[in-house]
Amino acid sequence: MMLKRLLLLLIIGVLFALSVARAGNPVPFADGERVLFLGDSITRGGGWHSQISLFYETRFPERRIMWLNAGISGDTAAGAVQRLQWDVLDRNP
Repeated sequence: MMLKRLLLLLIIGVLFALSVARAGNPVPFADGERVLFLGDSITRGGGWHSQISLFYETRFPERRIMWLNAGISGDTAAGAVQRLQWDVLDRNP
């Protein structure tokens, strides 16, 4: 039983390492881009995506990136799909 768990963890670790290696270096947001965060109350609170915007503002100060918040407290994935057009796509993120 212990050997099976160890083997499973090893396989998961290898798959994770391969996925990270395939991702390479992500391309940062370009000057003038609009980035929208869609979600529920956690998104609405703005905590985690304010850290992302701070990361970009401190590393790429010359870039003007517009950060949009489309978080609604108490929302669900189904609610996000229903408002996708008017709350996301119409804002051209």
